[in-house]
Amino acid sequence: MKSQIENMVHDKLFYFIEETTPEAQFEAFMRLAGPYWMSCVTKNDAIPILEPDHYRTYLESK
Repeated sequence: MKSQIENMVHDKLFYFIEETTPEAQFEAFMRLAGPYWMSCVTKNDAIPILEPDHYRTYLESK
C-alpha cells in the first residue's frame, strides 16, 4: 500500500515542473493538496470529502 500511495503522489508531481527537486515538488503539491487530505481525516462528519484532484481548481484559477 505504501508504494501505491508513493507512486500516486509522485505521478501528481509533474504539475510542478518549475520546482527543481522532488522535495520542492512534494512541498508545492502538499500545499495545494492539504484541503483534500484534511477532508479525509477530519472527525467532523459535516465536512464533505473532496475529490483527490480538488487542488486543480486552485491551479485553474491562477
